Amino acid sequence: MVPKALCEPVRRRRHGVNADGLALVALVLMAAAAGGAPWRDEFDRRSLHKRWTWHTPAPGPSVSLSARAGWLRLTVPQTSEGFNHWAGVQRAAFLQTAAPDGDWDLNARVSLSEWKADSNLHLALVVGFSPERILAWGPFLSKSLYPDAPRPAVWAEPTGHGAYLRTGVEARDIELQIARRVDTYRLRTRKPGAQRWTEHGCWYGGGLTPQFVGLMGKSFGPNPAGALDVD
Repeated sequence: MVPKALCEPVRRRRHGVNADGLALVALVLMAAAAGGAPWRDEFDRRSLHKRWTWHTPAPGPSVSLSARAGWLRLTVPQTSEGFNHWAGVQRAAFLQTAAPDGDWDLNARVSLSEWKADSNLHLALVVGFSPERILAWGPFLSKSLYPDAPRPAVWAEPTGHGAYLRTGVEARDIELQIARRVDTYRLRTRKPGAQRWTEHGCWYGGGLTPQFVGLMGKSFGPNPAGALDVD
């Protein structure tokens, strides 16, 4: 569990909204931008909305709006090198859009549709502070690194901090939330259709300004990767 101190730096209001008073905008990927309306994307179009940029430093990962009706599928294939994103390595794929100002909630319903017992993967909601530094929150699996975690579960990793926040929450069908409150990022899950979020921990950004939000497709090493569906 993340030490409680990491959840304490939220002390002031920003843009007139306090840590408990931000209106929740539920479902899919969305954020409440300061001075603007929240946005919502159900991924039910024939093509991606123009807000999105598909960033692939290395060819191989893909996104599809037709693989599963009404969902976006993010697929990371198996390769000899993988698609890692870590200190000194930036091969992971990102579906990204500009981060809003102020406080916001980034929500998505996700389903891990493809994986194998020996997969090395992190398919996640992401907040990016630079091309090199991110915070990822979503399905993670690597039995080669963590033999005590035999199935995909929701984990958080800031760049350079492996296994920062491990949960036992299954990744088969779950709603995820990253809630920004000033410089604190609260990491939450809930079952689809539930009203209340469960908060598992926080990460303190230390004054870093988020540049983008979205999805990340990451794998590492030659092991199989997988696919994540987002509705």
